[in-house]
Amino acid sequence: MAGESGSTNVSPGVQGEPGQDEPSSRDREDATEDDEAARARARIERTRSQMGGTVDALEERLSPARLKEQVTELKEHVVDQIRDVKGQLKDDLRSGWRDAGHVVESELRHAKDAVRDATVGRVEHAVHEANVTLRRTGWSLVETAATTRSHSR
Repeated sequence: MAGESGSTNVSPGVQGEPGQDEPSSRDREDATEDDEAARARARIERTRSQMGGTVDALEERLSPARLKEQVTELKEHVVDQIRDVKGQLKDDLRSGWRDAGHVVESELRHAKDAVRDATVGRVEHAVHEANVTLRRTGWSLVETAATTRSHSR
């Protein structure tokens, strides 16, 4: 960027003298400093632009509207999961009650049979045994009577 600083060693109208066509060391230092400053400004501008994009992204992610939307979505998801678990529990309970009902019904049937065997069954058995005993006794009486009659004659 020679010539930006406004100083040159070229005199108007005089050419060919040594050092007049080439920039001085001071001009070169100024040009180098100007280039470095321009590069630094460009880096600063790129960094600002990148940071601006980062800040914009953070603002969007942390905006109250976005946070509210995320909370609403999370709430809906949790409510759906609770609803699913509740339905599964209801199904499991219904199935469990049915199974328990079958078990209770079976146990009641067994208990009823056991009570019958312990009461009515014993009475039936006793009546049967009494009947057998009476028949035997009856036949014994008939035989005794027949024997007695045949001896008494």
